[in-house]
Formats: sequence, C-alpha cells, structure tokens
Amino acid sequence: MVFKKVLIVCLSLIFALTLFAGVLPAEEEIPLGVLTSLTGPLAPQGKPDYDAMQMAVADINAAGGPLGRSIKIFAADTSTDVEKGIMGMRKLVTTNRVVTVIGPCSPIVLAIYDYAKSNQVPVISHWSGTTELNEMGGDYQFRTCPSDFFEGYVSAKFVNEKGYQRIGLIVLNDEDLMSIGDGFSMQYKKLSGNDIVAKVVVNPDQTTYRSELREIYRKNPDLLFVALDFDTAVVVLKERYAAGYPGDVLLASNPVSVELIDLAREAVGGVYGEVPAAPKGTEAYSIFEMKYRSFTKGKEPDIFTWNAYDAVNLFALAIEAAGEASGVAVSKNIHKVANPPGVVVHTFAQGAAHLRMGHDINYEGAAGPVDLDEFGNTGGSSAIQQVQNGKWIEIARVSVEVG
Repeated sequence: MVFKKVLIVCLSLIFALTLFAGVLPAEEEIPLGVLTSLTGPLAPQGKPDYDAMQMAVADINAAGGPLGRSIKIFAADTSTDVEKGIMGMRKLVTTNRVVTVIGPCSPIVLAIYDYAKSNQVPVISHWSGTTELNEMGGDYQFRTCPSDFFEGYVSAKFVNEKGYQRIGLIVLNDEDLMSIGDGFSMQYKKLSGNDIVAKVVVNPDQTTYRSELREIYRKNPDLLFVALDFDTAVVVLKERYAAGYPGDVLLASNPVSVELIDLAREAVGGVYGEVPAAPKGTEAYSIFEMKYRSFTKGKEPDIFTWNAYDAVNLFALAIEAAGEASGVAVSKNIHKVANPPGVVVHTFAQGAAHLRMGHDINYEGAAGPVDLDEFGNTGGSSAIQQVQNGKWIEIARVSVEVG
C-alpha cells in the first residue's frame, strides 16, 4: 500500500514537472494562443485575420494535427491596447499554458517581447511591421509579414514615380504607425532628394483633427500620406473632404479595408492605399482563397489574412519537425520548415507527410515564400490600390526578399 502511494506521488510529480517544462503529455491537445485585436481600432482587420487562424487550425486538425494531436485555440482580445495585450499574454502563458502566441500588433509585440522570451513562448505576428524588430527577433519572435521599412519604401517609390513634389504627413502617436511614417519619410528623401513639407503627429480619440489638417495644408502639399489607425483615418478623411482640400491621399495599410469605403463613402473617392499583396494565381493562394470563402460563407480574404494563415501552419509544422510540442521546439525548428532547402509544400498536410518520410521541407504558403532571416523577418509583396467606383482596385505591385 505504501509502495502504491509512493508510486502515485512520483508519477504526479513527473506529470507536474513535464507541464512546468513546457512539454505537453502526448495525449493532450496542443494549446495555441491568439493575442489579437478583435475589438478596438484594428478590429476591422483583426477579425478577418482571426477567421484565417481558426480556418488554419481546422485544416490542420482535419489532417490529423501535429504529432497526431489536435490544436486548441485560446484567444485573448487586446482591444488594440498595450496594457490589455500584456494582461492577455500573461493569461495565455500562465493559465492556458500555450506553446506559442500568434497575432499581436507592433506595440504589443514590443511590450511582451522580454516576457515571451523569458518564458520560452515564441510569438509569431502576422502584421507586426515595426522596424524595431528588424534586428531584434529570431529566437522567440518571428513574423510572416514584411517590415514597415518595406511598406515605407513601396509608398515612397510610388509617390516619387508619380511625380509628387510636396508631401504632407499625418501620423498617429503609435509605435507601428510612427515606424511606417518614419520609414516613408526616410525613403522618400532618399529617392527624391526632397523633405516632407509638413508633418503632424496626432493622438487617438480626438474629437476633431481640423486644426492639424489646416497646419498641413498651409504648406500646400500635393499629396497627403496618412499613417493612422482605422477610426482616426475615418474622421480625418471626412474632415479633409468637407474642407475641400486639394491634392491626393495615400493611406498606409492599417485603415485600408472595404469597411473604410462603407464608412467614409465619398471622402475616399480616388484615395490610394498601400497594402500587403496576396500572390494571386499561385497554387497556395488559390487553395487558401477557396477555403477562406467556404469557411467564412462567401467573404473575400482581407489583407493580412494570408499572413495569419501561414503563421499557424509554420507553428504546426515546426512542432511536427521537432517531434515535441513546446515553445523551445517551435523556436528551434521554425526556420527549418520555413526556409529552403527542402521539398516545397503549401499546406500542413503536405508538409507533415514529407516530414514523416524524413524529408526536409520548405513551406511556401498563402502569402508566398516565408523564408525567415536570422532575426525572424520575411519578405513579401505590397500593392498600391485606389478607390474607384466604390471598390479598391490594384494599380501597382512591388515584391521584396529578405537576406
């Protein structure tokens, strides 16, 4: 009897230590944390992206899951707020004991960076473009979208090639958007030799931005570059239109969406927007697009949805390659499944099959190749769109690789 009690205690301790070490017992579901904007200024993009993450998990589980186990999502809504993001991260790690976290935007990625690393929980962001991460990640921080440096370059290249000479800039006091604004200003100066003629930094939740617009348009810009979140952009575009200011507008990616057209209406007619571009026509994107429409009952994929889908697949393939469901395993194996050499695969099912046959793989997903450099960065494509007849129409495209 004493022996049985000792055995039970020992087994309980082993189980507890296994959990503490971040390695899950083989029979358990694999907990995946989603820390993203389901409400707040980035919700118009965050909610479609979450649909893509849920779809990816459904696809992976239907294919048998990594190591023959299902993935279970634990979601925490950041409301696009840093403090809520920090609290959500702590809950996901300490209560839900997630293996990896997917989905935070730039300010939250930076706020949780040290906590994630110290707890050995990788963070994979599908839309964190901040240039602060350009030489910062690579062990417990990865991203499936390009750096804001690239977004700034694409926008500046378009503006310079169109021949605009006097550029005004309105930017939100936010890590992600300041990063985009600074990248644009630097690249425009490099390409054209010209400085921005007027720059105004605004705060969210102001009731009006009329005085800031007056300050910019006193300098007679022929184009206004707008680096704002969705809610602020709606107000600014409506007030600019009502005031009758001349010239054109180019939006950074954050507010670009069908919902912006619905809310701002005539105020966005002819407006340009820079966005991550889906590699339409590729096998991987075609598979993703068809599945997304079915999963969402007819909705079109929105920007960053393909990046979100790829983030989940990389997580699952890294676990399959490692033979272990832990944060350390994901960290050490994500480069192996994302980068060449290896058999090119487009889905978890394809990748898992090759890994089980002992093959190296190179995942090229819905967003195209997601080759990760030593800092966890990847390349991608961006498009310049314009609102024409109430729809976003692509008019130009640029691609970039890392390395």
